[in-house]
Amino acid sequence: MKVDYSRLRESGVRNAFFDFDFKVTGDSIINMRALDPFLTSLQTNHIVIEISNDGTAPISGVDIVAKNTETTISSTTTSVTNLENVVVLDSNWDVGHIDPGTSKYLEVDVYIPGSLKDETLHVPMDLTYFNAHGDRHTISRIVDFYIKGLIDARIYDVRVIDLSGKPTVIGEIINEGNEDALFGFVTLEPLGDSNIIKSTQFIDEIETDSPVPFNTPLEFDGDPRYGEHDIRITVRYKDSLRDEKFITYDTTILINDPSKSQESEIDYNPWIILSVAVGVGIIVFSQIRKRKKVETNAS
Repeated sequence: MKVDYSRLRESGVRNAFFDFDFKVTGDSIINMRALDPFLTSLQTNHIVIEISNDGTAPISGVDIVAKNTETTISSTTTSVTNLENVVVLDSNWDVGHIDPGTSKYLEVDVYIPGSLKDETLHVPMDLTYFNAHGDRHTISRIVDFYIKGLIDARIYDVRVIDLSGKPTVIGEIINEGNEDALFGFVTLEPLGDSNIIKSTQFIDEIETDSPVPFNTPLEFDGDPRYGEHDIRITVRYKDSLRDEKFITYDTTILINDPSKSQESEIDYNPWIILSVAVGVGIIVFSQIRKRKKVETNAS
């Protein structure tokens, strides 16, 4: 800044010019947030937390510690979930220098037990750093996560049966997680040169306590082709957050010719053969008894 004493010069007063340089260091504003705030119970989750400097001054020597105390209270006086309920593989991070307007990231793996399903996990963090003046500061931040249940569904025991004279694909879906899948649909579609017509069936919820069966009668584009068919079964459902999920199962099914199956049953079924043999034996035994009875009466 320059000071002009031109008016003083005119009055005969001695004047001088001075340059004043001011340097404003600014301030740092530290924020923390989870890139993905949703965790899944019954499995290990990889967490990425962003630490951003939204101020105008850099910070250095940044060190972050995840607090693990039962008495930690948030700013709203609501009790914070204790981190002892989960398994944290790391709880201290040396982040280093963060320039203004930039971010750094810390990563950690956390195992969430099934007991924390449908709860909010509050993770209190202490952040220690040095500002542009070299002063050491410690601030606290809370990173929140929502814990959803696990849907672990799979398709199994897929085969073809004859149902009311029509080949039908049947199978079951088992959910080995701890949360029901909602609004379930099963879609069967052909693969390769199969002429089976694609079809979809609504199965509603896929619960965790028992297998869910499905059956899809087969229709053909043109005449039925008997033998092997490659198919894909897709189960579509939504989780508790209404996010749509898919699982697929590719397999090969065998469709038998019903006319040949009937002939085979008549010609080769051992129970039919045994029944015929028993019937013939009974008739022969009866004829022998009658003949003996006649001979006895004649004598």
